[in-house]
Amino acid sequence: MSNKPTLTQSELDILSLASSQAVTNAFSSLKGCFQRGVLLSDENPYSCSASDKLKTDWKDLEDQFRDDSLLEYLSASVLLHAYDGWSYLAQSMQSMIRGDLGAVRHLAYYAELRASISILASQGVGIYGCNNVVVDSAGCVYKFSKKSTHTIAWLSLEEWSKSSSSGELFGEEIAAFSRPLHEWLHEFEKTPLLNYTGASLINAWGCDLEKYSGDRGSRNEVSYQVNIKNPESGISPKNFYDFIKEIWEASDPSMLAFSSLDMHLLKSVLLRIYNDKGVIFGGKSYNDVVSQVCDDLGVGEYAKNFLKQRDGDPDLSILGHARNDRSTFDDYQFLDMFSRAFLLLRISSACISKMLKESGMSMDDFDFWWGEVAYSSGLVEEGMLVGDCEADIESLWIEIEDAITGLGEHLEEEVTCWKKFMRDGHLFVEPLSRLEKIAFFGMSGA
Repeated sequence: MSNKPTLTQSELDILSLASSQAVTNAFSSLKGCFQRGVLLSDENPYSCSASDKLKTDWKDLEDQFRDDSLLEYLSASVLLHAYDGWSYLAQSMQSMIRGDLGAVRHLAYYAELRASISILASQGVGIYGCNNVVVDSAGCVYKFSKKSTHTIAWLSLEEWSKSSSSGELFGEEIAAFSRPLHEWLHEFEKTPLLNYTGASLINAWGCDLEKYSGDRGSRNEVSYQVNIKNPESGISPKNFYDFIKEIWEASDPSMLAFSSLDMHLLKSVLLRIYNDKGVIFGGKSYNDVVSQVCDDLGVGEYAKNFLKQRDGDPDLSILGHARNDRSTFDDYQFLDMFSRAFLLLRISSACISKMLKESGMSMDDFDFWWGEVAYSSGLVEEGMLVGDCEADIESLWIEIEDAITGLGEHLEEEVTCWKKFMRDGHLFVEPLSRLEKIAFFGMSGA
């Protein structure tokens, strides 16, 4: 008999009530706070140690109750958990540079966890230790589960990924060649509904939650046990450069944040549908189907050529790593975990994008927060930001472009020694390791 944790029927029933609209409504109500330069009112009782407050109040709370302050806190936490997730991933990248591969996995796991909690918060699920809640469409709060953070986060995300709201999110917020995913799937499968669910997408990207269970074992091994095996050299400076360059180019905000990644995601999804449901295409080749879809959508030859399958066609390595199922003790499992964390954070960025659009707000509304974060964390020099979101995002990206070019030129000397790589290339490596910038790219809708 399996000991794998599951949600009870009562928990499933409550989780089915979760509403993203209630969270968006609560976020809209924060505009007055933003105009005063704060994320939450000082009078909000959850602004400090929300988990502790719920723990203290839990016994006195009804199974269903109203608490607008909690809803406002939940909506603000969508942004904060996502940013913290990118910050963990940045620290994971910095550990990769140092060759501390155990720390890479450990920090990537926590990036995954924060991304998941951010996604769930946007959908009306609050994860607060062992006192977790669900918010319904009317803004009512329900006691949800007493399961621990790690367990309930993954179980809830897994269940959400099967829901229609998951499919709607992916269908609306993932876009390629100026067309949202749901239009591509409508034309590709000739069906009026987005029936390729969030669960299928997550599985296609290698972000399925069974693998995360394995990664939790990896996290525990790294966190609490000694490493008897001699550390491997990890990846070479050249391979590291190729990997970090791909991460940044996949997140390029110069046209639309994640547009490059979404093009590769689209191709991966279409290929998976074709391979899984080949019978519905009446014997036509994948390339013929893609050509017809591109013609029907009017997206042009570039999209058609990109999406066609060719022998030896290189996959985006992030997607390849994320699909891997390497063991805890595999020398390169750290790349798999890092890639899965990156993809989950991309999903959390999609949740933020949707929430901002539906609330009628933009990143300019809370520039007091992200600008201060950028300064205090050393992402930018004092005075670099001008207070215009579009211009500030552009300047953040220019620094990254310059660093990619500079580090690439540095590696033309065939540097193989990490000490020399860091000594001579540190001016380029440091900005490229600061993946927190990608949080801002995703929030900007640039």
